[in-house]
Amino acid sequence: EVRFRNASTEISFQKPDPLLIASSFRDEYIALVCALFAYGNVRSIIAFLQCLDFGLLNSSENEIREKLNVYYRFQTVSDVQELFITLSR
Repeated sequence: EVRFRNASTEISFQKPDPLLIASSFRDEYIALVCALFAYGNVRSIIAFLQCLDFGLLNSSENEIREKLNVYYRFQTVSDVQELFITLSR
């Protein structure tokens, strides 16, 4: 069952799952971000995760605050920025 569920055909845009974004990067920090925002409607989760610039995880605090201006459900823009700043440290 595990092998079947983790097959590349099982996780796709036709069968959306936040793991789709995490697995495409293969980075533990990005996987954590995907896990933390994996609540709500699956299509909304994926749309949100796709709009994030994960390259900012390697940026300065000022650059993150300047360029990351998105929110998701209960998290404000500031919450998302603080998560990225924390992970960048």
